Amino acid sequence: MTYATANGRREVLRELSFEVGEGQFVCVAGPSGCGKTTLLRCLSGLLRPSGGEIWCRDRKVTEPPPDMALVFQDYSRALAPWRTVARNVQLGLEGRLGRGERAARTERALAMVGLAGHERDYPSHLSGGMQQRVQIARAIAHEPAVLLMDEPFASLDALTRFKLEDTLLDVWDKLRQTIVLVTHDLDEAIYLGDRVIILSAPPTRIVADVAIDLPRPRDQLATKADPRFTQLRQQLFERILEVEPAQETGDAGD
Repeated sequence: MTYATANGRREVLRELSFEVGEGQFVCVAGPSGCGKTTLLRCLSGLLRPSGGEIWCRDRKVTEPPPDMALVFQDYSRALAPWRTVARNVQLGLEGRLGRGERAARTERALAMVGLAGHERDYPSHLSGGMQQRVQIARAIAHEPAVLLMDEPFASLDALTRFKLEDTLLDVWDKLRQTIVLVTHDLDEAIYLGDRVIILSAPPTRIVADVAIDLPRPRDQLATKADPRFTQLRQQLFERILEVEPAQETGDAGD
């Protein structure tokens, strides 16, 4: 993947090749500026790669696939402030499903993320964590086969982040969607994922693809106190330290 700059073209992603199995939870981590967000935009069909191909469920991705949903980091901009919680969740369903089915999906999705009873609230009435729950509910209401998440908990406080990580694991356990989650937090990647893919600085390549062999279901205290968790953290951290820091460019994406 290359970008046009004032001095020509700059290579950001180089020869990235990996597969994600059906129902697998994969986390992608790497240094700031390595192109994690750019990768996610390519996977989602929002950005067409300058080279190579992306396939999703036997179909080449050239535009956003109908069976894929994307959760953004900035929940405050992702939600429509003039729409209630319920109507935010129904964005994208209107004109595609009847009123009854929209209402049923909204009710199920909000219950799964712990927001039952908040249907008539507006985003401005909710905490940051609750707003992010709305965005997750909107994604799962579409019943996508693939869910992409761009550092969804990065701007939240630690306690809220831990709660939402567990909420996400609970939703994934029930629905078994394929999830690709980008994060800068190694502990989060290890806690959530079946695999953790580590990226290098640009031109970005994969420097590690590590299976996370921690038992499920996972618990914030017990799992993170497991000696195997510490071993995995050290293994991944050593790979991160081997990566040269990315240069400040402003155009590579995080």
